[in-house]
Amino acid sequence: MKESIKPTSFFSKLLLYFMIVSLLPIVLFGFFTNFLSNKISVNKVENELKTTVESAGLNLDNLLEEYKSGIALFCQDEELYQILKGNEHSKDDSNRIYKKIYLLLAGRASQLEMHVIKSDNSFNVSTTYLPKAYNPTRASEWGLLRAVSKSTGPIMYTNNYINEGGTEIALSVAQAIRDQDQIIGYAIIDIPQQALKAILHSSTSILPVNYTIMDSRFYIVYDEVFNGLTQKFFSLEFRDSLIEEEYGSRFYGLKGKKVLVANKNSDKNDMIVLCTLPMDLVIQNNDYIKLITAALAIIAILLCFIASFLIAQSVTRPIKLIGVVMKQVEEGNMGARAPIINKDEIGAMAEGLNKMIANLDELFRTNLEKQDRLRVAEIKDLHSQINPHFLYNTLDSIKWLAKLGYLSDINIIVEKLGILLKNSINNKKDIVTVEESMKIINSYLAIQKIRYSDKFNMEIAVDPDIYQCYVPKLIIQPIVENAIIHGIENKMGNGNLFIKGYRKDKDIVFEISDDGIGIDQKKLAELRNTKEEDIESIGLKNTDRRIKLYYGEKYGIDIKSEVGIGTTVIVTMPMIIMEE
Repeated sequence: MKESIKPTSFFSKLLLYFMIVSLLPIVLFGFFTNFLSNKISVNKVENELKTTVESAGLNLDNLLEEYKSGIALFCQDEELYQILKGNEHSKDDSNRIYKKIYLLLAGRASQLEMHVIKSDNSFNVSTTYLPKAYNPTRASEWGLLRAVSKSTGPIMYTNNYINEGGTEIALSVAQAIRDQDQIIGYAIIDIPQQALKAILHSSTSILPVNYTIMDSRFYIVYDEVFNGLTQKFFSLEFRDSLIEEEYGSRFYGLKGKKVLVANKNSDKNDMIVLCTLPMDLVIQNNDYIKLITAALAIIAILLCFIASFLIAQSVTRPIKLIGVVMKQVEEGNMGARAPIINKDEIGAMAEGLNKMIANLDELFRTNLEKQDRLRVAEIKDLHSQINPHFLYNTLDSIKWLAKLGYLSDINIIVEKLGILLKNSINNKKDIVTVEESMKIINSYLAIQKIRYSDKFNMEIAVDPDIYQCYVPKLIIQPIVENAIIHGIENKMGNGNLFIKGYRKDKDIVFEISDDGIGIDQKKLAELRNTKEEDIESIGLKNTDRRIKLYYGEKYGIDIKSEVGIGTTVIVTMPMIIMEE
């Protein structure tokens, strides 16, 4: 007789397969380490460089926008206006303007320079030296004064020069001070190279980066990188790449070495910030990654051997136990049961074996009980569903109403939402009266009226004779919600919602109508016939299913709709009145 395969033999084969499968990725990983480590390190440094240049660009924009808004307010100062409009000026006038200047510079008076010049050059105030280029009688038609004269608000000007004090100026923020259409003076803030350096290097970065700033015409305002190589650097191809890619990175050869260059273009101030990093640092990062990868590979191999042994053992052990139980059943022991160690395929095999051994009568009774429990569970699950989008949108509405200060609307929404949640969460009562159900509907509609800013009108006409009839909880609310979201919300202009409830023979009927966009015939046929559920129909399907689970196939919902006319949903349930 041929010997059966022993569990130990299966264990050995399984262990071998696990080891091969686990070692193969490590071998492939080692083979591609050189390529992957280089790519990873480059991407890492590239992302860090892009983050750094974005931060530097943001700092520069914030500085320029701060002084644009500051100088705009400065030029609207009534006292300054009166001083410049006057014909005679005293030292006290200068001191008062000095105070306003130092207040505007907000602690940066030592880093920046500011000048206030009267249009006829008869009076001026400066924190350092007044440049000759700012003489309105000689330079009003060129340079900075010409540019600022053409603007009604503050401007940023690339103003690269060395002033009389030897300070290298990079940028200027300026505005003309006007008396109606006539210029009576100028206010200018000069930003030196050192101030720009402090702003750029205030960006937190672990990389030793250098910066260059230029305007959109590729005129260099500030440079730590290229040192006179602009003609070679700013090729037409590179300029086009800076214009097309407002935020990106690229490689470039500089002085025989490869550098990584990232740029951030500013739409606010028409500036381009470049950030560069030598590739030597990337190579160092690459070597570090290789070392880490080698160490991880050795650790991974050891872990794979250990894991393969433990996994193979855990897989074969339950199979061996199943074989033992099958041998006992073969010998006539119908009370033997296979232990279910794990909830996996092998566990399913053990569970199936146990079911095959169990008594068929007991199995039948168990299945009947199981079906009954599933029916009750489905009813509870269906009525406990609440639309999370409605809850999220309601909370979002509360947030914006709070920001706008509409406390009365917030009070209404919170009160009505509390009523809805209380009725949804309370699982003790599955059946409520029509009167209680309409209170829930009124709470829901009160919230939606505020959320949709009175986009729809509503009319509720429920016969008082059916107020004490009992219906499943939250049976009408999903249909009302469906009418608002899928009917009225997408309609141009305001809509109308009608809720009607009445008795018909021994039944009660609810009609929920809207004059929204309606439903086309193809979609209507799907809603009536298909068993598949989508987002728009799940509320109607759940409602119909709950009614049928409670009262049978005779009852449920019917849908009538025409595109552009509206939709009517008819809900039919038996009239049930419970005596005290």
